[in-house]
Amino acid sequence: MSEGRYGGHALAMLKTIKSLRFRYRLITLLGFMTIVALAAGAYGNHLRRLQRQEEAFREIASKGGIVHVYSYGTSVFFENTPPLMCMSGIRRVIGRDGASGAFTDKDCHLLNHVLRLHDVHFPGSNVSEKEVATFHRGHSSCRISTKPFADWQ
Repeated sequence: MSEGRYGGHALAMLKTIKSLRFRYRLITLLGFMTIVALAAGAYGNHLRRLQRQEEAFREIASKGGIVHVYSYGTSVFFENTPPLMCMSGIRRVIGRDGASGAFTDKDCHLLNHVLRLHDVHFPGSNVSEKEVATFHRGHSSCRISTKPFADWQ
């Protein structure tokens, strides 16, 4: 039998390539699937948090709140005229759909669903001082205001 133009070198090279071929095992497949499942679970959890935030925005707006979403965080106002603030970094403004003052103590749980809540301005809502203090204990990094804008001047 003739080994062709290249002699036995090509045949030896082919056998070497076949022996170097990566072989998958069941443990490799299970490891890969675990990584994919963890990534998909984390992504799904993040999407669900974003959905809950959007639902909270709609509920807050329907109860007389105004939501400003900035690049650094989210601000929520309940007073009739929100302050004139610098608009740099603003991404969205969700205006009120409902009557002012409809936001009460039992609605404060909606603010828990807002990601990166930066500040909440409670005047104009019907939230009690006790609930404001409770909310502030749970959200110490969030700025809370109970003084109307007219008193700031």
